[in-house]
Amino acid sequence: MNTLYQNSKIYNASFKTLELKPNLIEGNLDARLVVFINSLNEAFLNENDKTFLMKMLGAVKHDISNTLIINDKSEIKFKQLTAAGKATKMICFGSTRNTIGLNLQLKRYKNYSLLGIECLFVDAIENLKDDKKRKGALWTLMKQMFNIA
Repeated sequence: MNTLYQNSKIYNASFKTLELKPNLIEGNLDARLVVFINSLNEAFLNENDKTFLMKMLGAVKHDISNTLIINDKSEIKFKQLTAAGKATKMICFGSTRNTIGLNLQLKRYKNYSLLGIECLFVDAIENLKDDKKRKGALWTLMKQMFNIA
């Protein structure tokens, strides 16, 4: 059955395995928080962007040991995360709904609940880290998502 849809242009199905791969999938496969990243200019995050990401995650008591970070170039889709059944929260930095396999009209900087997973879509880290207004909006939404007063 999997091979039937693998090369189909109508059903853009992905059958990639959810496993750790340097610069594509890093962190903890059993994590409840999944972070999708789209690095605009590079294969993965450069050191400055990675430092910014870790600082944001650290503010909500998360790091690489309790977070799964997925580069959207890995072709992992939202459906694969729901099938694994571990994730309860997801933040997408620059990844579009099409990239992760969601055929929904979703706006950035708004919390959504999709199949039991709290989701947040924001701008790419490269565009976000130097913009105080966007960082403030992200922090407000992250406080809601992680129940921080």
